[in-house]
Amino acid sequence: MRSDLARGEGEYIDKYCTWCSDVEKSGNKSHRQHYVERLTEEELKLIEKSYKDGEDYDPPFIKSLQIKALGGNYCNLSCHMCLASESSGLAHENRKLGIEDNHPVDRPAKYFFPWSQIDLEEYLKNTQVLKLVGGETLAIKQNYDTLKKCIISGVSKNIEVKIITNATMFPVFDNLDIFDYIPHFKKMTISCSVEVWGKQNDYIRYPSTWEETQKNIYKLNDTQAHVNVVSTVNALNIGYLHMMDFPVHSFSSIVSKDNAFCITSIPPDIRKKLKLLPKHTSLLESYEYDEKNMNKMLDIIRIRDAHRGTRLTDVFPEWDRYY
Repeated sequence: MRSDLARGEGEYIDKYCTWCSDVEKSGNKSHRQHYVERLTEEELKLIEKSYKDGEDYDPPFIKSLQIKALGGNYCNLSCHMCLASESSGLAHENRKLGIEDNHPVDRPAKYFFPWSQIDLEEYLKNTQVLKLVGGETLAIKQNYDTLKKCIISGVSKNIEVKIITNATMFPVFDNLDIFDYIPHFKKMTISCSVEVWGKQNDYIRYPSTWEETQKNIYKLNDTQAHVNVVSTVNALNIGYLHMMDFPVHSFSSIVSKDNAFCITSIPPDIRKKLKLLPKHTSLLESYEYDEKNMNKMLDIIRIRDAHRGTRLTDVFPEWDRYY
């Protein structure tokens, strides 16, 4: 993989880098570009020197160390466009309904990553960014244990914490919730996942309740934390993203082409009716209509609707002809 990256081409890039390539071709910024922007000129030069040739790579120590603590897939929601490997709720529902997904059949629907915390204090001394994810980040006790370790070690004042949450719950572990941890860190950035600013969000991010989600977002925003709202651009919400009504809003990702809820599932007649943000008009050109993918998405939706007691066209009436 490193050899391919050094050359800028190869089978690993063809297999694993298509998501970033598709996003960049559409004129939008990919995760790859966001990560590169975090590096200083000094660090970029250091990395460049480490590529001795196309095959040999001696990785340097980069001081702007980020730890991504993946606690597990436990989640209280079953979002339509999510991956079952990242949501225990969706994994459990898909197995019950017989929907094929990316979740390994030999792994339980709900699981935790027992990542070792041996010598973690030594790593935390050099950590500038601690990224906590899930599942639902705020529902996983291991994430709070890591925050507590930062505070006890005396390094929390040097660390920026990044959290992604669905903003539906503030559980208490060891008599503390997320609000108790916020003041101890150099900076805490909390990204609240919202697909539509309104009740349509409840349909996509089932079974959330919009009134509660909105209230929780503003409760977080009343703290010292830096709060923003993020959306995944998908076939159901792309025409509703103009409704976002929060001071800081961005797009965390675009659902990939191997996902039934990718915008490739939107047929031509619906595309013409969409009210798009200017930054998203180029996406429809890069993500061409795929009828097979649309039919797969609608098959999944019908099965889930029957199970959940919901109906797509009650919320997104533009799909009536196809539903």
